[in-house]
Amino acid sequence: MKQQMENQIGFIHNAINLTINRLSINKLSLFLIKNIIRQQNQALKKTLFTLFIILQCTLIDVFAQVQIDGFFRNYNAVTITDNTDYLIGRNRIELNFTRNKSDSKVYLSTQALNLYSDSLGQLDFRIREAYFEFYRGNYDIRIGQQLLPIGETTAFFLNDVLNPIDVSEFLTQEIRDIRIGIPAIKVTRYFDSDYLDIIFTPVFSSYKFSQPDSPFFPFENLTDIGPFDVSFGNSLDQRTSAEPQAALRYAYNRNIKFDIDLYAMYWFNANSAFSKEIGQVQLPGNAPQPQLQLDAQFQQSMLLGMSGSYILSDDIILKGEFTYIYQRYFDYFTDNLKGLLFSPLTNVTAAAIVQEFQQNSDGFLLTRPYSAQMLGIQYNIKGWTIESQFVNEYIFNYDEQILQDEFYSSATLLLQKQFLRDKLGFRLFSRYNFNASDYWFNPELDYEVSDGLTFQIGTQVFGGKDPEAFYGHFSFENYSDISFGYLKLTSYF
Repeated sequence: MKQQMENQIGFIHNAINLTINRLSINKLSLFLIKNIIRQQNQALKKTLFTLFIILQCTLIDVFAQVQIDGFFRNYNAVTITDNTDYLIGRNRIELNFTRNKSDSKVYLSTQALNLYSDSLGQLDFRIREAYFEFYRGNYDIRIGQQLLPIGETTAFFLNDVLNPIDVSEFLTQEIRDIRIGIPAIKVTRYFDSDYLDIIFTPVFSSYKFSQPDSPFFPFENLTDIGPFDVSFGNSLDQRTSAEPQAALRYAYNRNIKFDIDLYAMYWFNANSAFSKEIGQVQLPGNAPQPQLQLDAQFQQSMLLGMSGSYILSDDIILKGEFTYIYQRYFDYFTDNLKGLLFSPLTNVTAAAIVQEFQQNSDGFLLTRPYSAQMLGIQYNIKGWTIESQFVNEYIFNYDEQILQDEFYSSATLLLQKQFLRDKLGFRLFSRYNFNASDYWFNPELDYEVSDGLTFQIGTQVFGGKDPEAFYGHFSFENYSDISFGYLKLTSYF
């Protein structure tokens, strides 16, 4: 028997509403699964296969209303330092599929990326989110791959650790695009305007780092430890392991001027430290050459936190955030080893370095309690939004051998305003790290060419003082040679 199929297409505010039957949904699911299989990504295959089963179970013999929206974005960047080089060229298309019913929702967000500055034919297919959500009285239950941003802090991740981050292309990507979805179950219980989130995931996924040969490599300071080669092995590859994590979030929203979120988690810390070992000693002639092997380590620990805001007046909003981590890894070297690492490399010093590592049993890692606090203010005046945040980090039970500073302070400034009846926008964001006097400066203009089509031009400027030896923090100075300008064209549909 021939099955009939009807597609009604309507354009409402650049969104495409498709009425498709069970067969067309099945074809769409199988098409996406086929593309994922081509990419050989096991985690994505499992996620989309789960969604496919959900669609089969929930849409049998039932017509479904699916809304499709998304965007296409072209991005190009060139360095603006002494040597002007083409840094990156990328096409990104995002498609979001939403099916709403009175008691449930199915959502799928996909991206296809073509990094044509590396290879014109390269295509990376990603699943940002793929989940099923249903509503039962005072409860919402969401199952599948999810993005779970939390907190009030800009350009920092204090409590916002639920999703791993893709920093492989650094600031050439927007914040919304660097979050990596995790498979999770989220149960939300409503208490009038308040609610409680219970979140569970069966796996841990690490950050996605760039490799040492990339201009975006974030650990350049670690490659200068001592007069010998440093190897990261496979430790910078994104890793996934079967290690359960759980989180609670209570949102208090009863006061119209005041809201606060409280967090309790048993989660992996997003900031990695590196265990350190001497892998081998090469002796070309009479010159001993130890090789230092670094392995990224992530610590799972209890985390307690809060974030909130208070509307002081029509023009002023106060913001705050606090996090306390019971145990977090920190790097250290003994004073004797520091001296050896910067001594002339001879047979004697090489043997002494090897002995220091052989006598060490903890990979030169310590665990300490850690806290971070943010205080911020947002001020609106004559169409301008001005926001500043100050962040301070503190290591409890500090040991002078730890490479990270006991106190670490940073500040951000945001200025933005719309012009020409909101067609032209100006935005300036900057961050300054006080300990090493390094900075990040990002001015940007965006213009709405037509309905759904925007053009953006901006720069990302980095600089500061050269970090001292054994500096244990990230420094924007490491990127001063690749400060860049960029052009971005986005079409929404």
